[in-house]
Amino acid sequence: MLWDDQPVSVFNNIFYQPQYAALSVFSTIAESNYNALQFSVRKRYSNDVQFDFNYTYSHSLDNASGLQIATAYSSAGFILNALDPNGNYATSDFDATHIVNANWLIGLPVGRGKKLFSNMNGVANGILGGWTMTGIFRFNTGLPIVGGPFAADRWATNWNAQSNSVRVRPIQAHPGDFNGDPNLFTDPTAALQSFRDARPGEGGDRNVLRGPGYFTLDAGLYKTFHLPWEGHQIQFRWEVFNVTNTQFFDGSTIADLSLPQDPFVFRQTANPDFGRFTSTQTPLNETKAGRVMQFALRYQF
Repeated sequence: MLWDDQPVSVFNNIFYQPQYAALSVFSTIAESNYNALQFSVRKRYSNDVQFDFNYTYSHSLDNASGLQIATAYSSAGFILNALDPNGNYATSDFDATHIVNANWLIGLPVGRGKKLFSNMNGVANGILGGWTMTGIFRFNTGLPIVGGPFAADRWATNWNAQSNSVRVRPIQAHPGDFNGDPNLFTDPTAALQSFRDARPGEGGDRNVLRGPGYFTLDAGLYKTFHLPWEGHQIQFRWEVFNVTNTQFFDGSTIADLSLPQDPFVFRQTANPDFGRFTSTQTPLNETKAGRVMQFALRYQF
C-alpha cells in the first residue's frame, strides 16, 4: 500500500500512522442492561375526580451512553480502553433511580349539588361553587455526573479522551453551600482527596457521583359560568407553573471537577471552583423558570 509515495505496511496502516494522533472507530461491541419496577394507579373520571400516579424504580447500565446520531468525537460514546470494553461498564449517563409523576383533575365539593353547602344561594354559588382543580407533579432523583472527577490534561489510557479518576475511599455528593456558593460538596477538599489519578490501562471510575434531583408542581383552578343563551358559557382559569418556586442546580454545568496538575503532591487543596454549580436545571431567563402565574377568560359558544 502507498502513502505519500512511500510504502507502508498493512500493520502500520491499520493500527498506527505517524501522520495521525488518533483514529476513532465505530463498532457494535458494547452492551446495555435495564431493570425496573414500575407501577401505575389510575382512576377514571367519576364523582368529579380523575387522577394518574406512576412510579419507576430502575437501574440502567452500559459501556457508553452515546447516541448513534452523535458525531465521531462525542465523548459520551467513547470507550476509554478498547482492550477492556467492560472496564467502562457502569451506570448509564441518563440513569434516574426513582421517577414519580402524577396528574389529577378534582371538582371541589362545594356548591349546589355538592357535598358541602349544597343549598347555598345563587350569588354565593356563583362565587364559591363549581370550581375544579388540576395539577401535574414530577420528581426524579439526580442523574450521574458525567466525566468527573477527571485528570486534567493527562491521558493515562486513551489519547482521544482523558481517563476519569479512581476513588480511594467511599464518596457521595452532598450539595450545599460552600463559601457562599452552591456546591456539589459541602467539603470540596475532602471530596478531592477521595480520588487519585488513573494509572496506565485504567479508565477510572465512571458515573460514581450524582447531581441534584428534579421536582416541579404545576396547578390550575377553573370555573365555568353558564350563560342564559343555550350553548354559551364563559370559563375563568388561574394557572400556576412551578407552584413551590423551586430551582435545582444543574449537575452538568459544574465549574471544575478536575484533579490538580501535580499528582504527586499529597493532600491537595481544592480550588475555589471545584464542584461549584454555575446554573440551574432551568435557566432563569427562560419561561417557567421561577413561579409563573397566568389568568385566562374563555368564551365558548
